[in-house]
This record gives sequence, C-alpha cells and structure tokens, in this order.
Amino acid sequence: MHALYCRDEGEARARLNTAWLKLLKSRLAEDYHQVIRYRLGYLEFQIALSFAAAGAGEELLDQPLKLLHEPPAGEMSGEVQARLMLQLRLLAHRRGVRRLPQKEFDRLYRRVRETLSAELCFYISSWAFEKKRRELLEQVLEPLTVNATGYQSDFVWQRTNLMLKLLDGAATRRDAEELVKRITHPQNWSVIEHDLWPALMSAGLVDEQLSQLLRERLARFAGSEIPVPKPQPRTKRIGKDYGQ
Repeated sequence: MHALYCRDEGEARARLNTAWLKLLKSRLAEDYHQVIRYRLGYLEFQIALSFAAAGAGEELLDQPLKLLHEPPAGEMSGEVQARLMLQLRLLAHRRGVRRLPQKEFDRLYRRVRETLSAELCFYISSWAFEKKRRELLEQVLEPLTVNATGYQSDFVWQRTNLMLKLLDGAATRRDAEELVKRITHPQNWSVIEHDLWPALMSAGLVDEQLSQLLRERLARFAGSEIPVPKPQPRTKRIGKDYGQ
C-alpha cells in the first residue's frame, strides 16, 4: 500500500477501512472472499506495527493470527493463508515482536516453498541471512530472478544476491555500490541499514566513496535528514562471521 510505504497513517487506515466495507458488501465466491479477508487481516497488522507506540508487543499479533487461523474456503485461500502466515511471523520476527525459531520456520516454509511471492522472498531472505541459512537464500533468489518485474524487484534482487555473497565471503565493494545505487526511497536505506550495513562494515566494504554515494542518494529525499554511518577500517573477513 502506497500510503503505508510513505508513512501516512491516516490514509493507510482510511483505505483499509474502505476495503473492509467493500468486502462486507461484496458477493464474491467463498474461496476468493476468504483470500481477501486474509490479505486485509495481514495488512491491518502491517499498519498496526508500523505506527505502534514504543513498547508495543505480542498483543499486536492476537487479531491477525486469529483471522489467519480461520479455515480456508478452498485451494486458493489455503495457499494464501499459508503464505501470509509465514510472512506475518517473519515480519513479527524482523520487528522484534515475536521470534521465529528455526523449527517453526521450517514447518511453515514446507507449505509454501513451491509458491513463493516476491514479498515473501524479501522476508525469508532477511531471516535466512540472520540465521546463516545459505540454502534458503539460493532458493528465494531463483524466483526473484525469474519474476524480476515487480515493484522494487531490482533492489530486492540485488540485496538478496549481496546477502548470498556475504555468506560466501565473496562480496565486493562493487556489489555494495550497486545496491546503494538502487536506493529510490528512504525506506530502501532503512532496509539496508537493518539487514546489511553492519555486515558490509565488518567486511571492509564501506569506504568514504561509498558513504559519499549514499549521502548523494539520500539527499534526493527532501526533509529526510537520514544520518549516514562513517566507514570503518576493515578488520576481518566477512566469511568468518557470516557462514564460513
């Protein structure tokens, strides 16, 4: 949702409420109706999480989990339920609301590995990089390569590929530069800072030239005032910390 991406809480909630009202008045087939219910429930969690007050915790999960545990009405809603259940748990893990243990991830992932969406691949890659699960990064990179036509797809592919190279100890400064060049929104930097910047610093891939390029990219966003970390001297090979 554009309003959510642009941090417009009022617009995001207004659009969500409108969507729920339209669904109530609709006469959709039962299976498709349940698909929309699942999607709106997940979106409601995204909005609540994005604008939650400091200290908000697992209570944010109560309602969306209850909705996603409703029985599917057919094959289509069953597939969507499985994807959104994993995506919800990955998002909650990423934001520190509730950790997702490896056994639970594996159980949920088995249900969806043949029907991965680009958005789900984004969240899986974050979790896989954190857990040093190289095989998962390879698995999600394939659909991102084949279906490279979605919104922000180039940025997401480059980020995931860089994660894989970092785990292999094969990342270069050029790889980091290519990712920075694909920043088109402040949220892109938030993703890099959260997922990759410490690893890039540790690998010695952040120098003054890359920091300057980052400043130039972020300067395009009026009023953003996003601080750019200073480069640090290289101290160790990334592979020793990230999977080798």
